[in-house]
Amino acid sequence: MKTSSIVSSIPQSNSPHRCGYCGKTGSRHAAGIWGHRLRVDDYQILMDRGWRRCGKFLYKPDLQNSCCPLYTIRVNALETVISKSQRKILRKMQNFLQGKVTLEELKRKSQSFEDDQRNNSKILNDELKHQGDKTNKQKNKSNLKGSCQGPDPTKPKCRKAKDIRREKKVQKLSLKSNMSSEQAQKFVKESKEREEMENLQKRRQVLDDLINQMGPTLTSGHKLEVKLVLADTCNPTFIESWEKSYDLYKKYQIAIHNDEADDCDSKQFKRFLIDTALQHERSSDYPDIEFGTFHQQYYLDGKLIAVGVLDILPESLSSVYFFYDPDFSCLNLGVFSCLRELVFLRQIHSKTPSMQYYYMGLYNYDCKKLVYKGQYDQSYLLCPETYVWTPLSKCIPKFKVTKYCRLNDSDENNNPKTDYNKVHIMYKNLMMTYPTYCGFHCVDESKEIENYATQVGLTLCRRMLLYRPTVYEGDR
Repeated sequence: MKTSSIVSSIPQSNSPHRCGYCGKTGSRHAAGIWGHRLRVDDYQILMDRGWRRCGKFLYKPDLQNSCCPLYTIRVNALETVISKSQRKILRKMQNFLQGKVTLEELKRKSQSFEDDQRNNSKILNDELKHQGDKTNKQKNKSNLKGSCQGPDPTKPKCRKAKDIRREKKVQKLSLKSNMSSEQAQKFVKESKEREEMENLQKRRQVLDDLINQMGPTLTSGHKLEVKLVLADTCNPTFIESWEKSYDLYKKYQIAIHNDEADDCDSKQFKRFLIDTALQHERSSDYPDIEFGTFHQQYYLDGKLIAVGVLDILPESLSSVYFFYDPDFSCLNLGVFSCLRELVFLRQIHSKTPSMQYYYMGLYNYDCKKLVYKGQYDQSYLLCPETYVWTPLSKCIPKFKVTKYCRLNDSDENNNPKTDYNKVHIMYKNLMMTYPTYCGFHCVDESKEIENYATQVGLTLCRRMLLYRPTVYEGDR
């Protein structure tokens, strides 16, 4: 028998909060619940309603009242195609592992690239200072010469070369095979679609091929090993790597995020990246697959250089956090880990067909710390009003106008009305509906319960148990 998820609601605070992205105070709001025990399929539903977790604390940003609206972003891992820049990063890692380039050479190239970027930025700023004068001069010249009239409307429009080639192919085919022009046109169209699909499949396969070429037995220069370890303090394998992981985390936080040493102690590390409400489960249909929270550890020549904290769920792989050794930042380990996790998801999909999506957390178009997440092909954002996934390419034009908006333009709606009377309560170790619970004491909790029901949705109102403490002021 499956055990139910048990959570406690945390009332939304009206006190000012400091935004960790823009630094403003008093404008970042979120709903929260504490997970005592959380089933992986329930967390999947929560993520599809905009929830994320930090340790055992689950939060849902209030996008309308936030200075930086945080939209949930995911990638269709089965259909994504890597870009040229991502392919270069994989080639760089491959060359390093094969001993074709040293770490020192990569560091020098990286430093040179950063210097060039700073110089280019300075030159651009200098050019912008004189841009106003140039623009005025060009306007004066254009007024003297007369405005451009555009293309001649009396002449036919230029045709694309590929359209001309296609038309010739249709004519040739219709003459040779006694087809009508309509049949030949349909045949050419279908063959073109098949060719495009084959090319797309080859482009998708490039990512898998490049990652597989980096296996520990296929490289002669350096040995890269990736281990997946269940994040559990009762797991001996995990305990063995505890100190190494924590030392790496502390080094990363101080160097990359400028944290003080006291702000990233071992307790904070455990609370943030080890403690989890997710239950460790095995798939009933696919016993080889385990669900829960894991640490994916990257070892280079036996040294731990990076750790990715992952939640493996029935339908998705969710990236919780990633930290690495700053000494190896020239290898672009952040991007490399994302690409490798996409391949890891595809490997799980071969055993568990329901696995399809890679959740990257939260996205904001105007935030430099988050905008990089939108650089992956087949990215989708969750509409905060209808909970319908919308292609990122359709969302960006809206973000250029306003920070917050409804992303889904269709009539589709995955947000049915909720009834807080359907909320299931755990009180004095007994399960009951909210109306039954109200009969035990005189404290009015309808506003809190109604808000909870609205945030978690109708399905989880009935499935999860909302824990209520035994003693209330009104019961005494």
